[in-house]
Amino acid sequence: MGPNRFSGNRDERSALAPRTRASVQPPPLMVLGGEIDLDTVDSRGRGNPIVIPSGYGLVFDPSGRSLDRSSLYVGPIVTTDERVEKLPPFAKDWFGSDYEARKAHVDIPSSGWDSHAHVVAITYFRPGGDRRGYSDDWFHEFSRPVSLFKQGRWYRMDLGRGCKITWRGIERP
Repeated sequence: MGPNRFSGNRDERSALAPRTRASVQPPPLMVLGGEIDLDTVDSRGRGNPIVIPSGYGLVFDPSGRSLDRSSLYVGPIVTTDERVEKLPPFAKDWFGSDYEARKAHVDIPSSGWDSHAHVVAITYFRPGGDRRGYSDDWFHEFSRPVSLFKQGRWYRMDLGRGCKITWRGIERP
């Protein structure tokens, strides 16, 4: 994959791109999973499920350097056949050390997000290696609805300051 490119108001990045000590590139973004369904409510409290199209991924920045660490992003990803040689620590914990990750391209908007709804629960498929057994559908019901924003084909869930995403999944809110 090519280097990170910043143009206009968009952040076009390589997900799971390796870095070296000499590199000034930010740490990689992580595509945590796919096959995503969002259970949402509108401003009147009416439920409205959103079935995310195939080819979209659940993207997270564990470092918080490129994207808001308290947000999850959902949008189109382009996977490649190029394998990740060495998984970053967060990826090892999330997928398992025996997972064979591939690189992907994402093009996440950096501004212009419009309020869309509130998410009360998320279901997603989480891939993983054989040893950890995490490869399965995962469900998380939020303790309180979280704000959902939309910009073009991308969604952003603002999980708030207390969010915690670890190998256990979404732990808070």
